[in-house]
Amino acid sequence: MHTGERLHSLLQSTRWGKDFSAQEAMVIGERMEERSYVDGERILNLGGEDRLLHLIVSGKVHIVKDYETNAGENPQESKSISLLGQGTVFGEISLVDHLPNSASAIAKGPVTILVMHGNDYDALLRENPALGVKLQNALLQVMARRLRLTTIELIRRL
Repeated sequence: MHTGERLHSLLQSTRWGKDFSAQEAMVIGERMEERSYVDGERILNLGGEDRLLHLIVSGKVHIVKDYETNAGENPQESKSISLLGQGTVFGEISLVDHLPNSASAIAKGPVTILVMHGNDYDALLRENPALGVKLQNALLQVMARRLRLTTIELIRRL
């Protein structure tokens, strides 16, 4: 199956991707590359400067805050944020705000991901503004949902 066709099928299975037509998914898919990871392999590093949007095709990805410390200091605990599965995106914050990654992502078992580089995302916004806005809206919905969940969790801990 072509990447665009697989992406369309995958998008149709997600809450945020149902609004993309097959043609739109093909255009997005042409700007993505497939990557595979093994259990425990790092996909993103906290503080990394790579602007990459990731869409999980299969497997699970553990999102963690794992701060490094200077020699001689007590290391901070790694804090689990979430475990993401098929049809989920991550890396969207750095893609949009051009700042370093806010967390690390680690493969939990074998994982296949479709990745869009920041420069391809920027080019899509310039070359196909209507689709770019649609993609941005889908990413904003993901970020808004995650912010709501974070707020609920914060309130529970107070």
